[in-house]
Amino acid sequence: MKKLPILFIVLLIFAACQHSERLTKSDLNQELKAASPIILSQVHIINPTNGQISELSDVLIENGKITAIESNIDSSDVARINMKGKYLIPGFIDMHTHVFNEMDPRKTLNLFKAYGITGFREMAGSTELLKMRANGELPILTNQPQLLAMPGDLLMPNTAGDPEEAVEKVRQQKAEGADFVKIAWVTPEVFYATLAEGKQIGMRILGHVPGQVDMEMAADSGLVSVEHLGMNFSGLAVASTKKEELLAQAPSVPSIMKYMPEFATGLAHEMIEKKLINPMQGFSPEEFVRTTKILETYDQQKSIMAAKHYASAGMWQSPTLIRLKTSMLAFEQDNQSVSQLQYISPEEIAKWKEVTKSYDESLTKEQKDLLKMVYSKELELVKLFADQGVKMFAGSDAVTAGWVVPGYSLHQEFDELEKAGLSPLQVLQMATINGAEFLGKDEDLGTVAVGKMANLVILKENPLESVQNLHSIDAVIINGYYDEQKTLLDALE
Repeated sequence: MKKLPILFIVLLIFAACQHSERLTKSDLNQELKAASPIILSQVHIINPTNGQISELSDVLIENGKITAIESNIDSSDVARINMKGKYLIPGFIDMHTHVFNEMDPRKTLNLFKAYGITGFREMAGSTELLKMRANGELPILTNQPQLLAMPGDLLMPNTAGDPEEAVEKVRQQKAEGADFVKIAWVTPEVFYATLAEGKQIGMRILGHVPGQVDMEMAADSGLVSVEHLGMNFSGLAVASTKKEELLAQAPSVPSIMKYMPEFATGLAHEMIEKKLINPMQGFSPEEFVRTTKILETYDQQKSIMAAKHYASAGMWQSPTLIRLKTSMLAFEQDNQSVSQLQYISPEEIAKWKEVTKSYDESLTKEQKDLLKMVYSKELELVKLFADQGVKMFAGSDAVTAGWVVPGYSLHQEFDELEKAGLSPLQVLQMATINGAEFLGKDEDLGTVAVGKMANLVILKENPLESVQNLHSIDAVIINGYYDEQKTLLDALE
């Protein structure tokens, strides 16, 4: 057994004391009445699969599901809401969130709902959270955004320090009922051992591609999706004419991290809070040299071939452009001026400002210019992926990330995808049907059809005409519960 420094023992005791503070469903003490049946009258239905728009229709919603779609539904005993030609789309799915970074996620869930997010994929689960889900204890009400998938503990150096530990963790998480295993930060040896075991026992593996790993080899080895376009700009490095050299130069996992006790992982998040606010904090001079070389040796044809490889292998991408922008380009003032920051506590804003000030002051003008070029290249990479048939979905990386406001940040992601050159239909697909398909929930979610769950968004403007129209939310429906956006936002004041 590994010897633990006395500091870690103290931290474990502190973590145990904090354990009981997590909110549970029983703490909410709120009984919801069943959603009343409603008819959405005179609404255009958008099909994100093919971009078709229906004639004006009536949609009957009962018991949380869509039970009829007709040109005119005659029912005098059901409340009718005249949509006056507005547009009905499936609810947004945020495919990269950290809702349970908070002991009390109620405000985040309410923000999600106000901005049309009806379901989310949690990216930082735990044994504790999996147990709570199994026991129906997660603090999510039936009229709030629904948890669609969650892993167990993240694979980190302290939880998967060698291939044998990684194999054990994959088996354990499958037994615990995790929907997938998320790789956070591991060595290449652990990375490939994890993928091999996942393939062996039928467990999906996804997450961060270490900077030293060839993303094409990751696709061949069974990685099902990539977050943030790869760590240390590995999505760009793989298309370099100096690929092997640049992969070898990527930062490796510090060996000391292997000795952090695994039950302290949650507390470790607090210990590295500044790095969570902005992962670019502490970006070394050597990394800037390497990044310059990545841009100088980037070969678009190699990138196209790599993208075709990902598409052929069935490996998805979760770009989270808003997270890349607000970390890499945190020094840009527009990140700090959005009115939606009113929903973030003053204490959290103060932390974000402190980290951002330190980051800003650590950079030269040349380094800032380099990061702007890298982000532009990441935008180009997303368009290249789309053109080559790589499947992608939308995610924001809320919560904890600096300058990322839960709910609103997914709409910022839509804007960044538009800047990358994606069409309104492609962005709509990434926000709805693609996530449902990836999660294997497209029989219930992702389109507006009879028999599907009534997790829906009503827009004032046609989302196929402009990505900006995705922001024009009139109302949100979750499990049949109808709420106007204005009412939801007013409740957050």
